[in-house]
Amino acid sequence: MSALTWERVTCDGAQQQRRQALEERAAMVSGAVVKAQELAPKALWREEKKEMHDKVAQWHQEHQQQQQQQREAYQRKPLLEAAGHPCHGPVRVRVRARKHPITTHVGLLQHKLQALFTDAVEAFVFFNPNADQGVSDSELRRGLKMLQHKDDAVHELMRSMDTRNRDGMIDALEFTRFLSWSTIDDLWQQLGTSERRVGEITRATMRKLPAVLAALGVPTPITGRCFTY
Repeated sequence: MSALTWERVTCDGAQQQRRQALEERAAMVSGAVVKAQELAPKALWREEKKEMHDKVAQWHQEHQQQQQQQREAYQRKPLLEAAGHPCHGPVRVRVRARKHPITTHVGLLQHKLQALFTDAVEAFVFFNPNADQGVSDSELRRGLKMLQHKDDAVHELMRSMDTRNRDGMIDALEFTRFLSWSTIDDLWQQLGTSERRVGEITRATMRKLPAVLAALGVPTPITGRCFTY
């Protein structure tokens, strides 16, 4: 092989190697671009999801702060003053009776309360013995347990009764509007009278409870036997 032919073969081999290297580099760059295009929507979706999560967390925090401010403001004002007119004193509030079918959970609870208390105001005082801004979730659950009533529907009862301001507390007006089995002529006057008798109401209720449970056919906590009419 002559020197000229050897030089030409060497030059062609070098050009082929450079061409192959350029093609490999172009393939790598093209693959990186394709991969970046595939990952771009996922990265954008993660950013949008994080932004939405931050907005929801911020809204939840603001909502909790607002509820806490409402509770604190309501605590500073007695219930009678909160329901009163700023110029003419407490307003007379009349609550109508609302009967629920006894076949429902609410109707069974109302029937039991009717057998234990004179009116729905006394029942409210029993559930709210500290006479604060209203009945909380824990107070409602505690009262139902004391009355030997199932407490698995506490959240449903809270949602059904807490309709006036949605503050997580059931005040006297919300409680009586939903569970009152008789007409109440002056809610706030009866509430003030019943709150002064909270101890007497609680003791009388616990004395009547065994007989009421026996009449309703509920097993007593002592014997476990079920009594019916």
